[in-house]
Amino acid sequence: FFKEADSSLHKALQSAADALSEDFRFASSTNDEVLKKFRFENEIVLFYPKKMQNKFEPKYLKYAGAESKDEVKLWVEKNAMGICGVRTTGNSKYFMEKPQVFIYYDANFELNPKQANYWRNRVIKVGKKFIDDGSKVTLGVVNIKDAGHELGEYGHDAPDNSKVYVVARDSKEKKFKMDEEFSMPNFEKFLASFLNGKL
Repeated sequence: FFKEADSSLHKALQSAADALSEDFRFASSTNDEVLKKFRFENEIVLFYPKKMQNKFEPKYLKYAGAESKDEVKLWVEKNAMGICGVRTTGNSKYFMEKPQVFIYYDANFELNPKQANYWRNRVIKVGKKFIDDGSKVTLGVVNIKDAGHELGEYGHDAPDNSKVYVVARDSKEKKFKMDEEFSMPNFEKFLASFLNGKL
């Protein structure tokens, strides 16, 4: 949202958008009515898709960094997935940072967003506690029907598509799996043990 099309912040956004256009959707406006409607001016705002919004995260984030393409690009890459993004084959490069924890289940946000978000919101609620306390962890949900074969790496050779699986990988590439049935208390216990190096 910009007053002037040639502002340095707008140019930084355009350059970052060119670099990331295959992965994310970008739009900008200098229209007074648009600025008035959204109540933003000379700001870059990252909006989360409506179907991915939840009560544990804000619906949007405002950029507060330098007027530089690299800074804007890095900010988008870091924040676009939220606390717990949906990892796919197309965006897996944004989930490379370790330690990482992935939850596999029938995560179909197109056909059944209510069910998909049911499990994701529980992951976010637990994960947010650790992140707010300063823990560094990459969280993601994965559609088991698309990538269930990956669970073989963690000892789940014939995963059941109707179940929820939790797996983790630390900074030394050591792999872990949660053996207990998924529940918020079980997940919290697993995550605490994993992040504290007690698995």
